[in-house]
Amino acid sequence: MNIEFSYLYRDASNYKSWGRVVFAEGASDQISIDLADAQLRASFMYDTFSAHQLSLPELFTNLQGYPGPDDHCLHEFDSIVLTDEAPTDLLARTFSQFLEQVRTTANDGWEGFDPYSPSRSDRMFRFLF
Repeated sequence: MNIEFSYLYRDASNYKSWGRVVFAEGASDQISIDLADAQLRASFMYDTFSAHQLSLPELFTNLQGYPGPDDHCLHEFDSIVLTDEAPTDLLARTFSQFLEQVRTTANDGWEGFDPYSPSRSDRMFRFLF
């Protein structure tokens, strides 16, 4: 069984865009779903995270190619479930590799960005959590 990670983007007007990534279950992924869920929630900021730091697709709702007045940088964790679907992670990570990346990123600090800043390097900041 593989593990499906579901998440969403919710803008300030509460418009939502959903996404999911299926991770392969590696030999070291012998962890219960409940324990993995608890570890993810402990690493995220009130269930939110920066998708770009975890190499996950960003799910912004504005499709015009520029930020709207309700845009921000945080995505929300929804759930993880076991699935027999094929892995879809673009980096071909196992779930344990992804979970380790979440823990490492949480320890280093979650980054945010100002979507209105002209360059991504100028708009980056760290959340103080």
